[in-house]
Amino acid sequence: MLIKQLVQQFDNYQIDDYANEHLTCVMEAFNILKPHLADLNLCWNQPNTFIQTIDGLETTIADLLNQFCSKLYELSHSTDFKEAIRARARRSISHFERGKAYINQLRSENKNLVIVRVDLSLPKGKKQISLDEIKIAFASFLQALRRKSSLDMKGYIWKLEYGAKKSFHYHCLFFLDARKHSFDIKLAQMIGEIWSQKINGQNCYFNCHTDEYTKHLKCKVLGKVASSDDEKYDVLINVMLRYFCKSDQFIVHKSIMNKKTFDTGRTSSVRKHLGRPVTI
Repeated sequence: MLIKQLVQQFDNYQIDDYANEHLTCVMEAFNILKPHLADLNLCWNQPNTFIQTIDGLETTIADLLNQFCSKLYELSHSTDFKEAIRARARRSISHFERGKAYINQLRSENKNLVIVRVDLSLPKGKKQISLDEIKIAFASFLQALRRKSSLDMKGYIWKLEYGAKKSFHYHCLFFLDARKHSFDIKLAQMIGEIWSQKINGQNCYFNCHTDEYTKHLKCKVLGKVASSDDEKYDVLINVMLRYFCKSDQFIVHKSIMNKKTFDTGRTSSVRKHLGRPVTI
């Protein structure tokens, strides 16, 4: 049944657009089944039925499926596959440690922060947008946030992902000065609307500050957080940030392979040392 579902999934999606070590294994093993899809579709429930192979020999549906499973097992236990999995884990850990250090630095530099989470998506008519196009739109969006006088932005963290149905989308955390901001749900809406304008769509964001979302959180870390609140910062780092930095999703679009998919802003202590020194 699972193999049948796999074949149907391959029919529904443009598999050539995606890549990762899991898919590579499945596709290579799938080559065993590929010449016999017509026979398989007719005889899924008749495993002892004999069919002719491409070299003129005979085999049963059951033997064919066993060959596929055996090949898949062999590939998924290979050295190359295991190293690719380790590389994913290293990338995930690197992102997490970088994000953790960034949040701790923001905490040390600011007495109170308002933490806002917004997930950014694409309008229905732009699901086929290229990686370069969405990166340009996102860079323009961040610049607009930095230039908006009514927002006192202290920092941000973003993660770019790709889904077969959602296409490209961003998970974002924004950190604002709590002395000047308080209504986090309105801030999230404002930030989301700026993205919608940049991407030329309507409601192209999910406001994570609504009751519908926050009711599922055991500890509400969004909104105003004092630097002394160890519990909230622990949840922010070890739950929310860890989710952002999870190992890359199972299926990855080829266009974002080996591209930057995670980044943070720069804290004030770092920004003041950027640029060329002034000479007198």
